[in-house]
Amino acid sequence: MNLYTHAFLAKRLQTIVQPADPAEYLWGALAPDIRYLAAMRRETTHLPDETLRAWLEAHPAWTSFIQGYRVHCLLDRIDAAEALLNAFPMRWLRGAWGRQLTPHQVTVVIELYYQLRAPRGLELRGAHNPILESLGVQAGQSEAFVSALAVYLRQPSFQNAAKTFALLGIIEDTRLEKYLKAYRGLRRNPLRLAVLAGSAHNARLEQSALAQWRELTR
Repeated sequence: MNLYTHAFLAKRLQTIVQPADPAEYLWGALAPDIRYLAAMRRETTHLPDETLRAWLEAHPAWTSFIQGYRVHCLLDRIDAAEALLNAFPMRWLRGAWGRQLTPHQVTVVIELYYQLRAPRGLELRGAHNPILESLGVQAGQSEAFVSALAVYLRQPSFQNAAKTFALLGIIEDTRLEKYLKAYRGLRRNPLRLAVLAGSAHNARLEQSALAQWRELTR
């Protein structure tokens, strides 16, 4: 999942998680992807839940941040692309269209769908903390990550997404045009985009996330 998808689904889970500090919770729900900007391996920031539960005991002052961090890692266990491609009507139309969606197109569809669900955007505030320090993240990297991401979350559009992803190192400059090409192609075909948005809705990612959270915390 990409960043706006993470943010949107984390906000949807907020009423279930009930963090004491919603702003810290949202920051935690995005923080694991600071690995791109910090040039860290995925397993350094995307951790097993037993490690995150230990954080709750070791850092009770940062409970809301850790709750968001757990949500991020949980969401990344959901195969969003697989769910989209097997949802109605996409599963019936893949053969008729003659070719599979590319990974770039799948990413665009899911991220664009959630942008459309919350077009007014989300406010992100966050600061460096002992959790990030323990992972080897520097204070300047935390500040740069929040600064770059806040613009995209506040004004969600795929153009802003592509710029932010390139700035953070999520996609290289050489791949940026592929994402923009996928976006422009979908926007030029409203019928196809409507079908894909319907499939994204029917993929039931919110329900999957809720079920996984309840399983995780029961």
